[in-house]
Amino acid sequence: MDLPGTACEKLKPVPAAALTAVLLKRGLRNVVIRGVEKINAQAPRPVGPAVAVCAGDAMVGDNDVVAIPAAISQEIANVALVQAALEDFEARKGAGQSISGPHAPGDGASAEIAAWRQKEGR
Repeated sequence: MDLPGTACEKLKPVPAAALTAVLLKRGLRNVVIRGVEKINAQAPRPVGPAVAVCAGDAMVGDNDVVAIPAAISQEIANVALVQAALEDFEARKGAGQSISGPHAPGDGASAEIAAWRQKEGR
């Protein structure tokens, strides 16, 4: 089953951390699987409560894996792609330079971010 629209391509460059932040703003918790590996091969398998992952849901992974419900995957992809670009822009701006807040940039910063995104192809 394919993801709707351009969700797959938009989600590819987005880090799991940005996705979890966007999903948390939508009220979705427990969407990430972190560092899954047994430390002690002799230890019993960990078992705990489950969260449903349904056919068609998006699974996005880097160091962590994030599950995104299929019904909102396109919307989350759109928002998360912009969020990741803002975070990258802020990181590259350099010490001491502000963009008036990464989640609500001011008018001047918005134009600068738009120009940077176009230049970077993001």
